[in-house]
Amino acid sequence: MSPPRPNPVQDLAAAFMLLTRIPVPWHFLSDTPPDHNASVWAFPIVGATVGGGGAMTYMLSLAIGLPAPVSATLAIICMVLLTGVFHEDGLADVADGFGGGQTVERKLDIMRDSRIGAYGTTALVLALALRIGGLSALTATQGAMALLVGGMLSRLMIIFMMVSMPPARQDGIAHNTGKPAFAPIAVGAALTGSVVFVLLEPRIALLCVTAAIIASLTMGWIAKQQVGGFTGDVLGATQQLSDVSVLLLLVVCWSS
Repeated sequence: MSPPRPNPVQDLAAAFMLLTRIPVPWHFLSDTPPDHNASVWAFPIVGATVGGGGAMTYMLSLAIGLPAPVSATLAIICMVLLTGVFHEDGLADVADGFGGGQTVERKLDIMRDSRIGAYGTTALVLALALRIGGLSALTATQGAMALLVGGMLSRLMIIFMMVSMPPARQDGIAHNTGKPAFAPIAVGAALTGSVVFVLLEPRIALLCVTAAIIASLTMGWIAKQQVGGFTGDVLGATQQLSDVSVLLLLVVCWSS
């Protein structure tokens, strides 16, 4: 029996279903569950969409005369609403689990708890402060580019984490889903690279890619030491750290 043919529309819909709260009428597209492994190539497109929403909000807010900090806050609110605090929740859970658990099992249990603790609250507040502060230091055009680039690169880092590390749980979605194939990963990387290197100068684009990779490698190393692999929460934390790293790097590059 031949493998099913790729369906870009279904892949794109599956990616938006997983990573955002944007309504997707999946029942009109397929009678089978979405294949999230096949859809990873579209993760950066989701990042560009979410970042684009924030970019338009930031530019419009500045255009009507709102101060930069207020405009940046509204932009982050827009993106958080689009994702349903999906990645931010992962960052908070990782901070709580890694900070409060003494054993691997306890860390994983804490990360599954829907409640948020002191570590998670602190990590979330600091991440939001860095995103708002960094964005407000940029002009409308610079901010728009930063949100697009950061949105795409940080979602690409999710894919790289999925293929470079083992799942931490033997009963979670990460373990049951398996590893994405090479083809969708390559497509996602090509899409991201084409946008990043079109929007930014080559030197700055390379620095952004490097910053995102360093952030994801750091998160991966910490996760490996703490729980032996990745979870969905670790993927969310990877997105957040990569996004913040790219944004702050661009602030440094464009302010010098």
